[in-house]
Amino acid sequence: TQYTREFIEYLQFMEENEYFTLSFLGKENRSIYNLCGSKSGREVDKVKETGLNPIVTERGNILFEQDRLGLECRKLFITDMKEELFLDHSVYERWYGGDHGGLHRVYVAEIVDAWVKE
Repeated sequence: TQYTREFIEYLQFMEENEYFTLSFLGKENRSIYNLCGSKSGREVDKVKETGLNPIVTERGNILFEQDRLGLECRKLFITDMKEELFLDHSVYERWYGGDHGGLHRVYVAEIVDAWVKE
């Protein structure tokens, strides 16, 4: 499978760190999602280009002032998806087989903290 540089950077980050954060910015920040999902952090300073304002959590992880919802998570379990484990093989064919990009690595995590903008 041919992986993008962005995916490889994401995978490397996920493998090297115990914690990760999830930022939900809302529809009003679609342009931020578009830039962050299409450019590598090695190519562009995503924070500078998007105007995101980082906030450092007590555990040293990063969330953003613009988050409508921010989740801080601790990894508990990692596994790779396998074709033979799909109970409904049509799901595999539709979303993962052929030219659909292949199977994912799955991370199970606990939410250790959450922030909600009111």
